[in-house]
Amino acid sequence: TLSNDFVCDCNAIYFKGFMERSPNTVNGVRCSSPASLRTKELRTIHQDSLNCSGEVTVSIVIDDYKSPSAFRLPPSPSNPAAVETIVVPRGDDLHLVSRASPRGVTFWTKGGKALVAHDCGTVTPQGNLQLVGMGTAQEGLYTLVVQSASGATAHSVFVTVGETSRIGVAPRDVEMDYPGANVMLLCVVSGQPKPVTRWIKDGVALNLTMGTPSSSFGTKSPRFVQTATGLHILDTVYA
Repeated sequence: TLSNDFVCDCNAIYFKGFMERSPNTVNGVRCSSPASLRTKELRTIHQDSLNCSGEVTVSIVIDDYKSPSAFRLPPSPSNPAAVETIVVPRGDDLHLVSRASPRGVTFWTKGGKALVAHDCGTVTPQGNLQLVGMGTAQEGLYTLVVQSASGATAHSVFVTVGETSRIGVAPRDVEMDYPGANVMLLCVVSGQPKPVTRWIKDGVALNLTMGTPSSSFGTKSPRFVQTATGLHILDTVYA
């Protein structure tokens, strides 16, 4: 156990990764500075909080041209890393562009461990990260660390594999059994994360109600109720 004063800044990132990989070697390391981290155990501090002095801004951007199907999700309570998630369809490539001001020495880590050539991706001379043929092996927490004369900082994203949205059962033309009958347009979609569906009538998005449809004869306009199995149109005589 270390008892000396320990400064928890960007220089502690590698040491934190070493402790996570060798939990029985070093333990109980607590920060003496900066003030915001004082007395906190280094092992429990998120890597993005280990910054050096100086104004260094870092961000990770998806290359939309090379990775058109990838998209971002905001931090979720179910995500233990508490950072935003990048979802990539299985088998697609992901190209992440590093943005830093000022520019400096750039390196990437996965799960706290520095990436090496051909580990699970390729780091370009510009400091960008390329993950080819996304699969389970490429999933994980990726962190971009930039060090410059002004200091250093880091930014993390969680990368996961998703399934492309797909329409399993498509809506078909239907006819009312009688005027005023309720109609259901059957539609089943799948994907990971769960896709968000919208219904459009004559180019205008419908004002949908989510839930269980119920009869309401005599209204002056049709009601649209969306369920997991499709779209229910109530009082179609007015449609």
